[in-house]
Amino acid sequence: MFYTYVFAKAGFSTKAGFNKKAGFNKKASFEKAEGWRRRWLAAVALVACLASAFGRAEQLVDLYQTETLVASQSSRERAQAATDGLAEVVVRISGTLSALQAQAVIDGMRRAQKYVYQFQYASTDETLTIDDKEVPASRLILKFSPQGVERLLRQASLPVWPANRPSLLVWMVVDGAGQGRHLAGPADDPQALDALNAAAARRGLPLLAPLLDLEDRVALPGEAAWRLAEDRILAASRRYQSDAVLVGRYSRTSQGEWRATWLLLHKGQSRLFDSVGFALDTVIAAGVNQVADHLAGMYAIVPGDDDSGAVVMQLTGVADFTRYVRVLDYLQKLAVVRRAHLAAVRGDDLLLHLYTDGDLGLLLNALALDRQLVPSDAVITPGAGTAQPGTAEPGTAMPWQLGPRGSIHNPLRYRWAGPGAR
Repeated sequence: MFYTYVFAKAGFSTKAGFNKKAGFNKKASFEKAEGWRRRWLAAVALVACLASAFGRAEQLVDLYQTETLVASQSSRERAQAATDGLAEVVVRISGTLSALQAQAVIDGMRRAQKYVYQFQYASTDETLTIDDKEVPASRLILKFSPQGVERLLRQASLPVWPANRPSLLVWMVVDGAGQGRHLAGPADDPQALDALNAAAARRGLPLLAPLLDLEDRVALPGEAAWRLAEDRILAASRRYQSDAVLVGRYSRTSQGEWRATWLLLHKGQSRLFDSVGFALDTVIAAGVNQVADHLAGMYAIVPGDDDSGAVVMQLTGVADFTRYVRVLDYLQKLAVVRRAHLAAVRGDDLLLHLYTDGDLGLLLNALALDRQLVPSDAVITPGAGTAQPGTAEPGTAMPWQLGPRGSIHNPLRYRWAGPGAR
């Protein structure tokens, strides 16, 4: 139906070029046929653009870039913008607001411009109020050095949250006067969604916005979203294939206070947060901050220098040198992995020692987000062949007898599913 509608709007007709009185006009037929072709291509392009726009619903954030409005291009304003921008980037990369209290960070803020490697100005239609006067504003875009910022965090013994972050599908539901409980979209409550996007950008959370089309509204009615019905929420969210789902429900009391409850669904677990205040922007920012703190606690890495206790991984499906190079390159680019060492080769299997920053859970979370490696359930014991899950050859240990997960006696078992995989 959708394609038929688009073609009709584009003027697609099967009657062009034929005149009952004049007969068949070859030139007119060709010209009109060419017109049909162009209109048809335009219609297809329109469909492609719409599909592309839906596919780009995810809000991505440049973790090391900040933007602010300034009244002039003076060095004084740029220095203040650098200080504010560095504070925002430090929180975004460390994953915690408390990072600004570290003495090394406080010292670094006094030299904030040292961490800026590029800046530029852009004209805007916006204004700033200075001394009760409206003045034109420019947008100052600052890009901070990733190496410099991460070095600062290391000096402060603070965690680093890599750019590989879980995508977050957000459903906002409001209990509004006269409208009842309903899913909020850009047309319903632009202030709330603008506040949500701004808060997520400050914390570096990649958001996905639901389409809120008929399918969404049937799958997740406003009342079910308000009740935080997890089964309905997860069913409605499945079409978006996000890593996590967040539901924010909010309402205003008769005293003018905003109250919000946030439900985070991630990795089979649920977590509730609350935020309260008299300014909606502040209430939404408080909720986003709690969610960001929680996710950073799962994925942020505390750098270390200890090479002891390598995680052992057995990787199958590496049949040639090209795939071996891709595997090593992929693993060594993971922020949680400092070094990957090849310990042994057996057929298509590699035995790897991974020296990591942080615990085993951080490595497992990073691998799950990327999906380049997929878990392999086959039981492989030292000196034994491959058995089916839950079985073992006579005289070999069962999986729970092999030792701690990630050890030489019980390595992590994965299969390469990245480029070149069969």
